[in-house]
Amino acid sequence: MYIHNSIMNAHSMSSFSSYATQVHEEGYIILPKMSNYVLKSEIDTTFPISNVQQNVAQYILEKVDYFVKRGGGDLPCVGDSTTDEVFKYKDLEPLSRRVATWLITKGFRHGDTVLYSSHDGSKLHIFLLAVWRVGGIARASYPEDYGDELVERIKESHVKWILCDEPYVTNNLEAVREIPWDVHVIVAGLSNSNNNSTVPLHECFSLCDIFQIEAEDAKAAGHKSLLMSTVTATMNDIALILQTSGTTGKSKGAVYTHDRLLKNIVIFQQIPFTDEPRDPFLLTSRLTHFTGSVIPLAFFAANRRILISPKPTVNNILGDIIMHKARLLFRATEL
Repeated sequence: MYIHNSIMNAHSMSSFSSYATQVHEEGYIILPKMSNYVLKSEIDTTFPISNVQQNVAQYILEKVDYFVKRGGGDLPCVGDSTTDEVFKYKDLEPLSRRVATWLITKGFRHGDTVLYSSHDGSKLHIFLLAVWRVGGIARASYPEDYGDELVERIKESHVKWILCDEPYVTNNLEAVREIPWDVHVIVAGLSNSNNNSTVPLHECFSLCDIFQIEAEDAKAAGHKSLLMSTVTATMNDIALILQTSGTTGKSKGAVYTHDRLLKNIVIFQQIPFTDEPRDPFLLTSRLTHFTGSVIPLAFFAANRRILISPKPTVNNILGDIIMHKARLLFRATEL
């Protein structure tokens, strides 16, 4: 079991595991071979290096598509240790496409900004892929922010979409009422069929329900042309805005273009972390921070398995390690 902190230098990255990823002289990245996880046939984990001119969504989905076609579609990709919800690699493309299509049918356009405070470990990064597939911008916001601070952040980025978790829906709806334009609130972990919820479901949308939208439903609604496999974002478009800590004054936004974000993803992608790609990697960083935002995306591209712990108390982490047999823990701050 490895415990790793986010403060890393080049030496620690390269020596962290002796099973380092190598770049083949013919232009292929060689990943460590998988063990007996796949019984019928060994998965070929060699894949061509992608065109560097891709945006983040294109890059990741190409890697996922290659992995699925080589037999990895049914392997677990990302999961939330709190809810035990897990998505497989074959789920990433269709789910992100459904969300992207739904966004456009609701008026989403290139350059629109989504404010996200959700810490739903299984769904968040699939949602971010959808936003980038339609050329949108994702801006992180701390879930505990509310009132004037949240209103100011919405106005600052002219936010039209918010993704939050159920406990914070009321705070977000109250902020939206102060905005002079339409802002759609999406709840990550709640279905509109849940009659026991106290959330005003008639004022927001459910990401769970959006995940269930089938292509035929969109076609019937006259949106056949929106079921796209291409994306509109360029390398110079803004992909992600993360909040700074605010230790030197008012919290500001750190801007990442697709080019800059992709370079960070590739760096994390090359770190093998463990000698077995199918062993779960436990991430306990906040998903509104840099490591919590970027590492899962890198693991998607590297075809590795990641388990996200949204409530990283000592007891929860120890329980996750024992239950899921995690081989490595990554945390950005002390417990």
